[in-house]
Amino acid sequence: LIKIDGRVTHAEIDFTEQFLNAHFEQEYSAQRSQILNHCLQKEYDLNVVCGQIRSYTELGTRIQVVRFLFELAMCDGALNERENFFIFKIAGYLNVNDVDFRKIKGEHHTQTVSVYEVLGARKDMQFAEIRTLYRKLVLKYHPDRNKDLSESEKQKMAAKFREVHEAYEKIKAERSEK
Repeated sequence: LIKIDGRVTHAEIDFTEQFLNAHFEQEYSAQRSQILNHCLQKEYDLNVVCGQIRSYTELGTRIQVVRFLFELAMCDGALNERENFFIFKIAGYLNVNDVDFRKIKGEHHTQTVSVYEVLGARKDMQFAEIRTLYRKLVLKYHPDRNKDLSESEKQKMAAKFREVHEAYEKIKAERSEK
């Protein structure tokens, strides 16, 4: 899935490593990173790999795999059609039915807005233009500039401030800007 759109982003690698470290023993994190890098260099028969997963896991675990794949696909900002089709294909190989697939997709699709939309930017914009939009939004939503608001309005502004910052960081990582 990481390679399906023709590029491997830092956001995808970081997301995968964080997920693995959060769900498996920390002492093996270096080995998992090596395995991940090795896997990114090779091509695998998807049907065979899914067949192995299917034969050794329960349906609930296979559904969690599909959930993880949606989260991975969206960690760089949005789910594209190639990623969606690829996940759909894997779900089929894992015997995750269409109803469960659509439910999982709906959970992830509705909660994520494109990072570019959050900033009011377009993907074809230069990074300097995106940075300018980001800085304007930071000024608008920064907690220090909104001290006169009610407590609930302050919380909304703070949440928007975090959302803007996270979107900018994802774009920055995707474009490998420092």
